[in-house]
Amino acid sequence: MRRQWHVDAENDPYKIQKKPLSHGFSNKSIAASQDILTMYQTRMVQKIKEHIMITKGPVDISCFISNALLDITTMLTVNRDHNGTESRDRLHPVLATLNSSMAFLWVFLQFQRLPKPIVWSVQKIISALLGHFKFFERNNLSYHLVRDRLEQGSSRPDYVTYLMQSPEHAKGIQVDSLFPKAVFLILAGTETTATALCGIIYNMLANPAKLERAAHEVRTTFESSSDIKIESTRTLEYLVACMKESQRMYASTPGTLPRRVPREGAIICGRHVPGDTVVGIPHFAAFRSNDNFRHPDEFIPERWQEEESSDKHDAFHPFSFGPRICIGKELALSNMRQIMAHLLWEFDLELAPEAKDWDKQKTGLFPFRGPLYVNIKSRDM
Repeated sequence: MRRQWHVDAENDPYKIQKKPLSHGFSNKSIAASQDILTMYQTRMVQKIKEHIMITKGPVDISCFISNALLDITTMLTVNRDHNGTESRDRLHPVLATLNSSMAFLWVFLQFQRLPKPIVWSVQKIISALLGHFKFFERNNLSYHLVRDRLEQGSSRPDYVTYLMQSPEHAKGIQVDSLFPKAVFLILAGTETTATALCGIIYNMLANPAKLERAAHEVRTTFESSSDIKIESTRTLEYLVACMKESQRMYASTPGTLPRRVPREGAIICGRHVPGDTVVGIPHFAAFRSNDNFRHPDEFIPERWQEEESSDKHDAFHPFSFGPRICIGKELALSNMRQIMAHLLWEFDLELAPEAKDWDKQKTGLFPFRGPLYVNIKSRDM
C-alpha cells in the first residue's frame, strides 16, 4: 500500500488525517493565533523599512512575504521560530529547497493518472532516488524544528498537538510518521498563501486606479496599524474584492489536483464517469472561461460587489470545494487580508519595470513565479 500525503490522499486516509487538524484550523483557534500573525506581519514590515533605508531601487517583495509566512506557519505548526524574516530579500533556504522540488511534486501527482501497479512501481523508484519528497529529508531545517517540538513539547496548542490526537497515533503509530505531515503543513501553508499574495500585489499594482481605491479604504478604516486584525479586516470590502479577483486571474494552483472516481462510478457535470477514472478541474481554465466570467482577462474587482451579475460566481473555488476544501482556507484569507492591509497602510507601492508581465509564467502544481520587483516608499518618510 503506497503512502498517502495530504496533497493526494483519498477517502479514509484523507479523513483520518484531516479530522484532528480541523480543530487547529477552526475560527476559534485562528482567533487565538492573532498574536502570532501580528508579530510576524509587524516584523515583516519592519524588515522592509530597514531594507529600503539602505538599498536603492526596486525590492523583491515576494521574499519578504514568503519568509514571514514561513515563520507564521512554523510557529502555528510546532511552536518554534524559523527566523525566516531575518533573510529579508533572500528566500529562506527551506523555501529555496521547496521551490526546487515543485516540478518533481507536479510530476508525481500526474502519475496518479496511470494504472495503479505502474504508480506504485514508479513511486518505489522515486522514493529510492530522492527519499520521497526532497524537502522531507532529515537534514531539512524544518525537520529539526519538528524533532525539537516532539522531544520538548509545546507551551501552547499547535498543529502537532492535534496530529498527535489522531486515531493512528493513538494506536501506537511511530512518532516518525508525524515528521512529514508537520513539515508538509509548514511548507504547503507557506507556498500557497505567498503565491496568492504575490498575485494580489501584482494585479493591484498593474491597475493603479484599483490600488488607489483599496489603499484609501485601508487608510480611512484604521487609525493605526495596531487596529489591523483578523476581524477588523473583514470589513475591507473593496480589498477583499481585489483579493478574489486576483485569485481568479492568478490561481495559486492553476492546474489540477487529480482525484479518483469511486469504484461504482459517479455523475459529474451530468455525465456518468466510470470508477477509478482520474478527474479534476484546472482552476486556470475554469476561472478564465468566457462561459463563467465576462471579460475574463480583465481585472474587475467590482464584479464581486455586484448584487446581480452574469458572472458564475459558483465556478470560483480557489480553495477547492466540498469535502476536499482546503483546511487552511480561513487562515490563508486572514493572513492575506492582514498582510495586504499592513502593506497598504505602511507603504506607497509601485510596480517596477522589471515586473512587467510577471504573471506570464510556467506552471505546475503552483506557478513557477520569479522575483516580484516593486518600488516601495515608506509613508513615514
